[in-house]
Amino acid sequence: SFTTPEVKKEHTEENDESTYLCHSSGGYPEPVVYWLINNSQEPPNGSVRTQAEALPDSHLYNITSQLTVNIPKDATVSCTIKNPSMNEMLTSKCESFIGAVGSQNTPSLHSFVLLFGAQTERAPTL
Repeated sequence: SFTTPEVKKEHTEENDESTYLCHSSGGYPEPVVYWLINNSQEPPNGSVRTQAEALPDSHLYNITSQLTVNIPKDATVSCTIKNPSMNEMLTSKCESFIGAVGSQNTPSLHSFVLLFGAQTERAPTL
């Protein structure tokens, strides 16, 4: 089973784009990664790069996904790791709040896990 994804915002000074990284490790099989902006908007085509790394001497994977988008500074970004064969979904969010004092962005991370019972079907024995 994969670890709960860790989502963090990278600090970039270039243009108005923000870059977010999502990482999860130690699961099988290779999962599917989904990003959402403000809980509903899918990122634009070409803004996500995902890399799965097979761990040596095991069938486990580490997954890292990068989202680069031009979104408001106070947007909420979430990353979901979905493992269809295990009926498992793990989601983490990265939220930035514009504070009243000094108008600085204070990122905070909220993680939650959604687990669904795995269903196993066995073929009849002959």
